[in-house]
Amino acid sequence: MATSPENTPPPSTIDDKPRVLIVGAGLAGLTLAILLQKAEVPYDIFERGLDTRTVGTAMMFGSNVSPLFTQLGIYDEFVDKSKSCETINIYDDARELQFTRDFKLAAEM
Repeated sequence: MATSPENTPPPSTIDDKPRVLIVGAGLAGLTLAILLQKAEVPYDIFERGLDTRTVGTAMMFGSNVSPLFTQLGIYDEFVDKSKSCETINIYDDARELQFTRDFKLAAEM
C-alpha cells in the first residue's frame, strides 16, 4: 500500500513528545518525574493528598539503588545524609521480638 505525501506524518520534534501523567507524588512518582525532566519529556503529577507530611518512618536502601541515585544526581547527598543500619529487629503485633538480623560483620568488610 502506497502512502501519499498528504498522509505522511510530519517528522517528530521534541514538542511532539507525549505528556506523561504521574499518579502519586511518593517516592516512585517523584523519581519518575526527575527522570522524565532529565529526558525533556513533559509530565504532570497528580497527588491525592492536600498537604505535605512526614510519616515518621525510615527507609532502607540496598546497594542496588546506587546506580539510580547516581543517575538522578543525588548519590553524594544521599550518602552524606544516610545512617548505617547494623541491626534490624522484627516484632509481632504484641511487640514481642521475633528475630534479629545483625549486619555488623558485613559493615566491617
